[in-house]
Formats: sequence, C-alpha cells, structure tokens
Amino acid sequence: MGKTNEEKGLLAKLASGKLDGMVGNEKTYSGYKDVYCGKYIKDGEPVSYREGESSRFFNERK
Repeated sequence: MGKTNEEKGLLAKLASGKLDGMVGNEKTYSGYKDVYCGKYIKDGEPVSYREGESSRFFNERK
C-alpha cells in the first residue's frame, strides 16, 4: 500500500527535525514515589520515557 502525499510530507518533516519537541503532556503517577511518563521527538526519532523521582531530580547526568 502506497503512502499518501500527506503521509510523505509528515515523514519528511519528522526526518528533518521540524517536529522535534514534546508530544502531549507529561503524566505523573503518584504512589510510593512519583513516576514521570511522556513522549517527545528528538532528532526525528519518537521517544517514550518513564523516569522515577530519584533519576529525574538527583542524577546529575540528566
């Protein structure tokens, strides 16, 4: 099945980095410790993340 012109255009924008940034809102799941989940696009690659409280705020590498 071939791609439509709209799909081709969106894939070209994605590959060029024009769509880089956050996708939607970050979600926080609370319990014993907070867990942060979200999605973003970096260098044309969709990325999904899930971080615990300690790695988010106390790990100097981030």
